[in-house]
Amino acid sequence: MRKEGRFRTGTTEPIKVDIEKWRKIRNQLAQDDTWVLRKLSEVDALVVNSEGSMHHNLPRALALAALIDISHEVGTPVALMNSSIQAMDDQLISEILGRLSMCHVRERRTFEAVEAKTSNAVLAPDLAVLAMTAMTPAEREMKAIDGRKCIVAAGVLVDPNAVRQTIQAVRACDLEPTYLSIGDGREAEIISELSTEEDFNIIDSGQITLERLVSELSGAAMLVSGRHHINIFAMLCGLPFVPLPSNTWKIEATIEMAGYPISTTEKIKDLEESIRTVHKDRLLYADASKNGFIALERMMRKLPEKVRKWTF
Repeated sequence: MRKEGRFRTGTTEPIKVDIEKWRKIRNQLAQDDTWVLRKLSEVDALVVNSEGSMHHNLPRALALAALIDISHEVGTPVALMNSSIQAMDDQLISEILGRLSMCHVRERRTFEAVEAKTSNAVLAPDLAVLAMTAMTPAEREMKAIDGRKCIVAAGVLVDPNAVRQTIQAVRACDLEPTYLSIGDGREAEIISELSTEEDFNIIDSGQITLERLVSELSGAAMLVSGRHHINIFAMLCGLPFVPLPSNTWKIEATIEMAGYPISTTEKIKDLEESIRTVHKDRLLYADASKNGFIALERMMRKLPEKVRKWTF
């Protein structure tokens, strides 16, 4: 959703979808793709990673819905994992959720949206939290905490004008921006052009290890980010951050779960004030960030046991 003067975000309204046309396509695929049918009949269960997929009736969401429906039809139990479900056709998502024997949702907003549609919903944070528990970031040094390095990561809805204004807002706060590029969509191209205009350094995530990523975050004063997983990495490191909106409510909802004391900055004109607020009380926000990860880690502990008890 694009509004003048605001960061791009995902709408709460679904894109209209023709359910009958979807059924015809689903039935045709089930008939033609004999390999998928054979594989589904050979396995004990199907685990679907729905991260970044089940929203706004997008093609990949409709494709996963078809796969789940076909799997159920051939008698193979399905677990949907790591879900943020938003703005899906109500009839379609109700049917698909009813096909699941387990539905892991990674934040409370999705849980509240689906709990009436399935009795198999499990609320636990993003699976990335489980992986990050095995990582031990170094203690942040005072020269980093009191330094001027501010990492910026715009997010999946990267917009050249918004990124330019974000870089300028960081500099207006007497901080020095370094852009962390994930590189999906047109981000790499957009950021490469902007870095020439605005003169900032780029960290290419595709060229560094996770350990190096943690080191880069730990060595910064703060972060401005519309990247869900980068925000979780920030909490792992105890790095204060200003969150930006994304294509679903995953960022706001995860921050709510973690108890981090600042939500997403929606208006571009408010960003400078948000950065100043977090930087001024950076020790307070650093503690809140670290405590946020501890809270997510605590909530995550029940998920492995739920999966172990999953009967299919």
